[in-house]
Amino acid sequence: MTELEAIELWDAVHMRNPFPFPCDRIAFVSRQKRRVEITSELQRMNDGNGQTSEPLSSTGLSQNQSEDTIRVGNKAASAPKQS
Repeated sequence: MTELEAIELWDAVHMRNPFPFPCDRIAFVSRQKRRVEITSELQRMNDGNGQTSEPLSSTGLSQNQSEDTIRVGNKAASAPKQS
């Protein structure tokens, strides 16, 4: 849960930056991938205990939305630089 909170804080900083560096975009995409990994693992643990699951993120992103963000971010990160 602490890692998810840290991801949310870094993402908030990223969203406030109007002109992020390419490495910041890559870091954002990596954080989204890690968020999906963490939430999937927590979901698996909750399902194994028979507990009901609740949204883990205060951002309200579902796993599908996170994956869409990753796909868009990957396209932006892999786009050729223009001079």
